[in-house]
Amino acid sequence: MLELLQFIPFQKSRTLSVYLNVTIQLHNDKAAAWPELGEELKSILEGDFEWTLVAALSTMFGRLNRIIHIWEVPAPGDVFATLEALGGKHPELVARVDACIAEETFELMAAYPYHPVSEARSAS
Repeated sequence: MLELLQFIPFQKSRTLSVYLNVTIQLHNDKAAAWPELGEELKSILEGDFEWTLVAALSTMFGRLNRIIHIWEVPAPGDVFATLEALGGKHPELVARVDACIAEETFELMAAYPYHPVSEARSAS
């Protein structure tokens, strides 16, 4: 997958909104630690890597301890390189995050034309 993403012709662009949907299933006994870890992760990804957290959601009904993060990413082809760099720069944080996660999935998505962020950008 990493090799495929490196060839996607995306550049840093504010005309094309690209998002990374990260769905996280927390271990039940580790869920209480997540808010602090999530805040620390957010600070680093936004500060060091120019990602923007658009939404951080948790389930109220359905599978408990599921977290959904939607990130706007500046360069979709760099997603996995960013995650590797995060591990290199902050191995202790990544170890604590990994200890909380039972399962996670990543989905790279583009904004649909009627997405509110897309509409706001085209109006300005």
